[in-house]
Amino acid sequence: MKKQLCILSLIILGFIFSGCTSKVINVEPLDTKVHHIDEICIERNQKVIVTEFLPFVIKEFKKYNIKSKVYNAEVPDLCIYNLQYSANQQWDMAIYFRFASLQIYKENNLIASALYETQNGLDLSKFNSMETKLTPVIDELLKGHTTLTKEEIIARNIKEPKNKNISLEDKLSKIKSMHMNGKITSKEYAKK
Repeated sequence: MKKQLCILSLIILGFIFSGCTSKVINVEPLDTKVHHIDEICIERNQKVIVTEFLPFVIKEFKKYNIKSKVYNAEVPDLCIYNLQYSANQQWDMAIYFRFASLQIYKENNLIASALYETQNGLDLSKFNSMETKLTPVIDELLKGHTTLTKEEIIARNIKEPKNKNISLEDKLSKIKSMHMNGKITSKEYAKK
């Protein structure tokens, strides 16, 4: 009887440890046939206390030839593509990375997103590193994004003119408007 009770206890413990943690991964990848990102603007999320998260995201985007500019204030209107993010960690016998959300916008229109979340439970894989958890998520988000050839750049510029072709007067007018509307400080206005 003791042997059967012991075996039953081991089976129950095995069941508890094997299936109580679940992961939610939802990725709407970037449509690389429509969008090619050379540079992305990122508004630093002051609420995210996972200090290694933003440097990790910047490094991962760089693998796909996407340069990042980080702003401590609202992203300027001159940015074509921008990234908004959130992330957190949780305590369960140790701190582990629990949640990440990434949204890529083109001129205020959501064009790609990724969500990673570990639900509470006893599965020890929740203690894997942030890099182990998020590298495949970002790879899925940016799948197919590569450096464009000169011909592709010319073809895209013909189909879709970029804001870089805006005249100097238009840029200055836009900066002045941002300052007047309080979107940038006087110091930022003077610098621009």
